[in-house]
Amino acid sequence: QIILSSHGHPNAHHYVEKLVEMSYVSGKPLTELALSDPALQPYLAKFTDRQMKVIQDPSLYVGIASVKAQRTADLWEARLSEIKL
Repeated sequence: QIILSSHGHPNAHHYVEKLVEMSYVSGKPLTELALSDPALQPYLAKFTDRQMKVIQDPSLYVGIASVKAQRTADLWEARLSEIKL
């Protein structure tokens, strides 16, 4: 949904929600439904190779988690050093 939105889909959240429901009802993988959906083709054509890999294997998506974790660790390291812990 995030990648789809970033490529200009006007209602990505609700569209993906519909696809999830279709996947559940039909038993077909969400990826299969999304990749074969004609309405999504103009948006999918804009995806980078990395984004397509994430669509096919969502476990590859970590977003900015590592950056946020490092910032949090740095913040607490600084705070703890201020109070000499």
